[in-house]
Amino acid sequence: MVVILDSKIQSAEEFNKYVIHTLIQKSWHHNHPQANLKLKSTYKKVAGYVYYLKHKLKLSEYHTTLTVDEKFAEKPVLIDILSQCSMRPLPKNNSALWELVTFDKPLETDSIKQGMFTYVVIFRFHHALADGISIANSLARNLTNETSAIEGHTSKLIGTMSQRKINLENSGILSTINNVLKFIYVIAVSASVNLEERRRFKYETNCLHGPELSGQKYLVCASEQSEEQLVQNVKKMKKGIPGSTFSAILLTAVSRAIGKHFGTHCQHTPSSIVVVLPVPIAIPDGKEKVKLGNNLSYKIFDLPVLSAQTTVQKQVDAVVHGMQDVYNKTDIMVKYFLSNGFVGNLPIPMMGRTFVSARKATICFSSIPGFSFDMLCNQKLRKVYSFSPNFQNIGLTLNVFTQSDKLSFNLTVDRTLIPLKEVAQDLVNNVAEEIRLMYDEFRSISNEV
Repeated sequence: MVVILDSKIQSAEEFNKYVIHTLIQKSWHHNHPQANLKLKSTYKKVAGYVYYLKHKLKLSEYHTTLTVDEKFAEKPVLIDILSQCSMRPLPKNNSALWELVTFDKPLETDSIKQGMFTYVVIFRFHHALADGISIANSLARNLTNETSAIEGHTSKLIGTMSQRKINLENSGILSTINNVLKFIYVIAVSASVNLEERRRFKYETNCLHGPELSGQKYLVCASEQSEEQLVQNVKKMKKGIPGSTFSAILLTAVSRAIGKHFGTHCQHTPSSIVVVLPVPIAIPDGKEKVKLGNNLSYKIFDLPVLSAQTTVQKQVDAVVHGMQDVYNKTDIMVKYFLSNGFVGNLPIPMMGRTFVSARKATICFSSIPGFSFDMLCNQKLRKVYSFSPNFQNIGLTLNVFTQSDKLSFNLTVDRTLIPLKEVAQDLVNNVAEEIRLMYDEFRSISNEV
């Protein structure tokens, strides 16, 4: 997670000290005993099992300051540094669960004209620490004073979860019994669910999936302009196209952009690609203490590569058809209970066979409702970017992050799949551009009707 802040602090050294002091004093990792334990621990693999070593991480080990040669860090340099950061091991020989990265120079922006300096703070997390929603909530709860905005944001997430009808029950005797029965049922059907999924999704290669990954990555991003209203335009399309969802509209844009990439840079354009879609199972309560945890499951489905459909409605319908069982309760809960109930109790190779179907995917896509407040660490929040690491042999991950009703598109891609950064940048730019084109097409058809 990349956080960009505007501050009146004129020295990068003083700003970095202030950020560290805020983390320690406000203590996002002291807010809950489990969070405190995980953030100070390291993990180790022995004989196929993973376990934690308590209190092995010191302040000097989880904070890194990167040196910038010029007076200011320029945005192109920042993008290159982000790509380099993604390839660096985490502290303690890659056994730490997180890292805080800052710079020794401010970022070059127009804020200097108003007497403000812009600084970049990078939070790097291991997937074992927590899911993205838990981490974002933890940082927000402890690094901002805008409590009402956080609670409103969390309530919105909970409302979305209620519509999906897959969330776990709240605490209580009856709820506990219900969850135990769910667990027993999930274990009983897990074998058949995994076999059916393996049968349904065939391993197919394309220019964005199949080659052995190098581990060398590009992290590129695109954002809507300040005068644009992409979020509102997506909502209008969602309202005007029966059966559509916010994610379906975004995935339609992704499909169109990938279709153009295949047509321009690849010899073959597949009819569809397999997509991994993370699904939240439990949303953190906005009024409770922060508890870092992994409350995500995932669903895989066939996303049609759109290049021939004639109207936006037909394109979205094709995507919705591919997603129609994406929130199938049993399927998602099987993966959730297996990953959260048996990780650490079964050897990694055995767990890996449970999730082998995800290895058939070309891209992992997630849409995260972001922050709705303007201050972080008592500094003005300018921008947030959220990137996800590549998962197994999936070399392409795309996060769509919403902040203050503005969309940002954040792409992580292995360089084996896209060797040129300019091509990766074009791909993520085209996702944003396809939303603009889709809305123009949708509005044109609506006016005709």
